[in-house]
Amino acid sequence: MMIGLIWLGWWTVGLDYYDPLYGLALTLHRSLGMMMLGLALAFVAWKVVSPSPPIQELIPRWQRLAAHAMHGLLLCMMIAIPSSGYLLTTSAGSGFVIFGGVNIPALIPVSDSVRDWAELVHYYASYGLLFLVAGHAGAAVKHQLWDGIGTLRRMI
Repeated sequence: MMIGLIWLGWWTVGLDYYDPLYGLALTLHRSLGMMMLGLALAFVAWKVVSPSPPIQELIPRWQRLAAHAMHGLLLCMMIAIPSSGYLLTTSAGSGFVIFGGVNIPALIPVSDSVRDWAELVHYYASYGLLFLVAGHAGAAVKHQLWDGIGTLRRMI
C-alpha cells in the first residue's frame, strides 16, 4: 500500500494544478494516507499484544540484528510518512476531508516552518522507504533462495 501511495503522490505532483484529475488524485492520496496511518498504528498495537515469533537461529546474529533494525525503520516510515503528509496538508490551518465525508481537523497552528519540515520529511522518507523495501525484499529472497532457510514462507 505504501508503494502505491508513493507512486500516487509522485503522479499527482506531476499533474498540472488545473488538470481535472489533480483534485481527485490529491483527495485519494490523502484518504489512503490517513488510512495507512490508522493501519500502521493498529499494527503497532497488534505487535504489543501479539509479538512476532523470533527470527530463526539459523540466521547469523548480525543479520538478525539488521532485520530488527529494518523492521523498526519500516514501521517508523509507515508512521512518519503519513504523519508528515498530515502536517503538510494542515500547516495552513485548515483541515481536510477524506473518503468523501470524514473531516480531519487541523490540530496545529499555522506554521511555514512546520510545512517546510513536513515537506522534507514526506519527500525524503517516501523515497527512503523504497530503498528499505527493496533491501528487505532482497534479504528475504536471499534467505529463501541462497541460504534455503524458508524466510519467504514465514513472511507469507
